[in-house]
Amino acid sequence: MLGNATGWLISGLIVMGTALSLVWLDFQRGQLTEETTFLQDSRNLAVMALPIDPKTIVQMNGPEDAGSLYRQAVQEYLEHKPMYEEFCNKGKSTDPIISQLKAMDLLVTATHASRATIFEKNPQEVVNYQVEREPLEVLDKLGQAMINRMAMGNVKRDPQQATKYAEAVFALGHKLFEERLIYFEYHKGTGLMGSGAYVLRELAVAAGDSARAAKIKDFDEARMKFDKEYVTPIRAIVARISDVSIATDAGNVFGLAKRSRERMWRTEATLRMGLYKYNANTFGDQQGAKDLLAKWSVDPALDPVVRTAATAAHELTLDAYRNLR
Repeated sequence: MLGNATGWLISGLIVMGTALSLVWLDFQRGQLTEETTFLQDSRNLAVMALPIDPKTIVQMNGPEDAGSLYRQAVQEYLEHKPMYEEFCNKGKSTDPIISQLKAMDLLVTATHASRATIFEKNPQEVVNYQVEREPLEVLDKLGQAMINRMAMGNVKRDPQQATKYAEAVFALGHKLFEERLIYFEYHKGTGLMGSGAYVLRELAVAAGDSARAAKIKDFDEARMKFDKEYVTPIRAIVARISDVSIATDAGNVFGLAKRSRERMWRTEATLRMGLYKYNANTFGDQQGAKDLLAKWSVDPALDPVVRTAATAAHELTLDAYRNLR
């Protein structure tokens, strides 16, 4: 009889333990890591804006949308890739082949347009887990080649040509910055603005225009300070390349995805949540990421770019996740 009582007691404890475990898991399911004081600073949730307007450096007030011109440039590069790669790697400002580089002409034509819808209509081209987004990489290659192979060599020999090329690169960078669906579009864009600004400042110095040289210098120093003080700290939170900060920053990632007024950070945080399905430190964060992504991936009211990120994150498989690492 005593043996039966002991057995029943043990069985009861097992059942109670199992029930408590299920209750605890259910509780944990809805518990996301809390945000830190970082997001209490409203600047870290604000829409991004450079301290000095790039349009004070290069005139960009044309009524047209230059997106189609930039996309044509990408297509031209891809259709004649060997020719462009050869020029990008070894070209000179005096090479006759420049007259055949139609992609460069398209970049120049796009210079003074006020805006460019480059990837927003097809966000999946860049809003994904690929290491390299080919269309974005192509635009960066074209811009860097225009600066290094065409503009720099003309600073003294043909300042007018050098100015045309440097302004085209600066304008491309500005339009990538303005669209900035993802961090790397911002990064490529501000990098190209920096390259264009450098040549434009050299031209101003060579022309004896100290006021314009100082204006360009002020712009670029403010751009770099903005990147260091504002962008880099948030980028460290949403970066997908390291799991070191997951325990402390998971709450901030969820907070940025939900509350940031800057679309780029919402997109990046949402993509990061796709990794949290597999590597978050707590069950609550893993399940919370799954639940939010499932909901957002079909939410018609959500910004289409963020919804694209949610879809990519929701559909990220364990095998695909492992291949990212």
